[in-house]
Amino acid sequence: AEQFWADKKAKEAAEAAVAAYAADVPVGATCAICAQSSTEGLVSGCACGLAHMSCLVRRAEVSAKDHEERGEGERNWRKCPTCNSDYDPNARLPLSWACWKTYLSRREQDPFRFGALVTHSHLLHVVGKDEDAEPFLLYCLDVYQRFYSSAEIGSDLFEIVMRSEAMLARTSWNLGNYEESLRRYRAT
Repeated sequence: AEQFWADKKAKEAAEAAVAAYAADVPVGATCAICAQSSTEGLVSGCACGLAHMSCLVRRAEVSAKDHEERGEGERNWRKCPTCNSDYDPNARLPLSWACWKTYLSRREQDPFRFGALVTHSHLLHVVGKDEDAEPFLLYCLDVYQRFYSSAEIGSDLFEIVMRSEAMLARTSWNLGNYEESLRRYRAT
């Protein structure tokens, strides 16, 4: 069920990104990755130029596999592996959903799955998708407590947890859960 939902949300986000760019794409434009034009539609992915959302996803998947050995698998879902620039904000949400659906099938304590969960939950909050962000942020903190809290906490992991708590407090506030929000703010 989770995989079905993630696939559905990734598809919806990709369609929304293509629709957001439709008016700005010149006639006859081609994808900077596959050099083809198609009916799929193009988005402004990064400094490399326009690309099909599916090409951006494929490139991130391939690049992430190459970079997992160095511990930076989910990084390539946020930054272009070619030009190293951040992906355009409208392209980041579908890429984030694609990242989550890619790592979702791994075991919960897998560090790349946890990295994808953190990246995705934080992006959902940043782009104002609070109703989607809240369960992901709660899940992120739950996974941390179950698998990582007993480990010696490095500054990076501590920062992730504190940022997640603060985002969850703001998300709760935005959703009208004021008491929960204040409780979380006080706890951080």
